[in-house]
Amino acid sequence: TTSILNHNPLGGSNKKIARQLTWGADIDINDVGYSEYILNFGANPYEAHILRTAFIQRIAATRSIRMVGEKILNKAKLITFDPRCSSTAGRSDEWIPIMPGTDGIVALAMAQVIMVEGLYDSDFITKWCNYPVNKLMEHLQQYTPEVAQKISGVAASDIRRIAREFATAKPATTIS
Repeated sequence: TTSILNHNPLGGSNKKIARQLTWGADIDINDVGYSEYILNFGANPYEAHILRTAFIQRIAATRSIRMVGEKILNKAKLITFDPRCSSTAGRSDEWIPIMPGTDGIVALAMAQVIMVEGLYDSDFITKWCNYPVNKLMEHLQQYTPEVAQKISGVAASDIRRIAREFATAKPATTIS
């Protein structure tokens, strides 16, 4: 018999469909080149990304002080949530060890903090989301940092701090 080994059993198909349903494309290409803050949930672009070389070159460039036109931009901060200290986690400003499979609850808790503290972009949500702000806030109430801490092992204080940093950094992006 012949064995064929590829990445599909690892969830690539699920992620591809989720991206298509969320924003209509099957690949995520984050604008890391101009970001001031990069929030990474379990991705390891230093070792494995569909566009690895070009993508990691943009991350490396944005992680140093750089000039864009006449403007000097500060080094972008990279925060990585990952169960293991991968090559990317080891090169991050901060590596947050997390229980496997609990990234979602941490992201929801961060969204809850951003909404409750009024750090969200109301215009963006109104224009681009199909769910009203009040309903989104109501839905997120259950996902407190304390609930996420119990499930993920990530300290509630870290969830709050990182949510605030991410919400106030402009521009910022998330890798997953």
